[in-house]
Amino acid sequence: MACGMSCVDLQSDAKNCGTCGHDCLGGQCTTGKCQPITITTGQTAVSSLAVDATSIYWTRTGGQGSTVNKANLDGSNVVTLYTSAYCSDIVVDAQNAYFHCNTTIYRCAIGGCNMQPTAVGGPFANNVAGLAIDSANNRLYFTIGTPYNSSSGGFIASLPIPNGGAYVRLVPADQPSPSSIRIQNGSVFWLNSGVYVNDNPLNNGGLKKAPLGINQQETVVGTDTGTTDEYGLALDANTAFWGGGSLPQVRTVSLGGGSPTMFVNAGGSVSGVVVDAPDVWYAETTAGSVRRCNKGNCTPVIVASGQGAPYSIIQDAVSVFWGNYTGGEIRRLAK
Repeated sequence: MACGMSCVDLQSDAKNCGTCGHDCLGGQCTTGKCQPITITTGQTAVSSLAVDATSIYWTRTGGQGSTVNKANLDGSNVVTLYTSAYCSDIVVDAQNAYFHCNTTIYRCAIGGCNMQPTAVGGPFANNVAGLAIDSANNRLYFTIGTPYNSSSGGFIASLPIPNGGAYVRLVPADQPSPSSIRIQNGSVFWLNSGVYVNDNPLNNGGLKKAPLGINQQETVVGTDTGTTDEYGLALDANTAFWGGGSLPQVRTVSLGGGSPTMFVNAGGSVSGVVVDAPDVWYAETTAGSVRRCNKGNCTPVIVASGQGAPYSIIQDAVSVFWGNYTGGEIRRLAK
């Protein structure tokens, strides 16, 4: 095929893979499809990922130590921003990375903070389960998980950034173990993963939303009574997708409301989901694979197999990244 002034093989040319100009970004091109590459290793227990235009950020919950890290998008120049006993979610804006370690939310400049981040919220009685930045109003929204075997204590709140301060609740009512949280079109969407009482799941999770602000009225988008431990919320303009928790599925519901249904059966438990215009991408933790499925005609395609418990997944305009929880690799695939 002629691509510009060159004659290339679209089945094997890594700079023109499948079509002219489709760059595999360091990966090989096999039968017209880009292959994933490992951009860094030694990162056991990767729990959360974030990206900006030049860098990837991640937290590790344990393994070789719980850390907050940064690297170039190709995996070079790995820097540890902070070391702590337990770190989970991370999000970034143009100036700062915000992350949860132990019972506190911290801020560290994306250029580094000499391993001394600034506390912006907490300490909280329970762990922070999710973070989302409202850049228009300089607020950081977060979810606080419900203690195990309790029906209360979980809630949704926000605090000012970058300097932090007292938090305010988004909605007054406690939530049944809220987890992933996203902001879209003036609303906050959050996934409740459901609570356990006497070690039994109540299957009272699902998706809710409320307008940005303080003490807003919540709306039930969909109650997911068929499963528990839901996690990994992703939104497009009209639809929500998430990991089915106790069901090896990707679940879905219209943002206008309805009953959540199965989008696709998965090969194992799904911990992370991202969506772009054509596809849903999801990490199958127990199956050790990453798949994509077209939103209009879903036939699952394995884009990576033999992974070490892929847990977190994120994307930018041209790539999908995931972290292998047990394998310790962070991998990248050109879309």
